[in-house]
Amino acid sequence: MTFGETRDKIKYRLNNCPFCGSVVLKMSTYSVDFPSVVKTKKAYYVHCDNCGATGPPNLYAESAAFAWNECIPKPNPLDEFIKRSKK
Repeated sequence: MTFGETRDKIKYRLNNCPFCGSVVLKMSTYSVDFPSVVKTKKAYYVHCDNCGATGPPNLYAESAAFAWNECIPKPNPLDEFIKRSKK
């Protein structure tokens, strides 16, 4: 899936969601207030519309996309317990 920001004309490739495999992803933002700085900045993160997973926030969209692509889902201990109990 390719995501592009028309304002900055930046293109990057986003991997499928590491949790559900969906390709329905979007770059989202929220405002971050820095107490020591008068300025408010945007933080970017990738959001999966299918399962609701979010990548780590970053002050740059490119870095948020890179962090999303580096996400490795952690195994759920409950899943392992269920597998063992079925044996």
